[in-house]
Amino acid sequence: MQVVSQCQEEFSFDLPSVQLARRRKKFLDLYGLEVLPLYQYQLRSLDFVINRLFMKLFRTSDIQVVSQCQEEFSFDLPSVQLARRRKKFLDKLYHCHSV
Repeated sequence: MQVVSQCQEEFSFDLPSVQLARRRKKFLDLYGLEVLPLYQYQLRSLDFVINRLFMKLFRTSDIQVVSQCQEEFSFDLPSVQLARRRKKFLDKLYHCHSV
């Protein structure tokens, strides 16, 4: 419960920052990273940037607090978002070739 309350305490102050971060994260989509084969260390590097951003926004170094805040704000890590977009891309590619 302490994790959730910390997110809620910071919610009103940092909401614009989270919204700005969400917009900046969308640049990943524009570059089409979902079609590239990325190594795990590359995905971890992308996630690290977002995790550090949340650590600074919520003034914590506890990754559990960061994860809970990301969940509260429905903020997916780039690795999760890219996996979802990669699946969507491959599905479209498969249906394009099966026609």
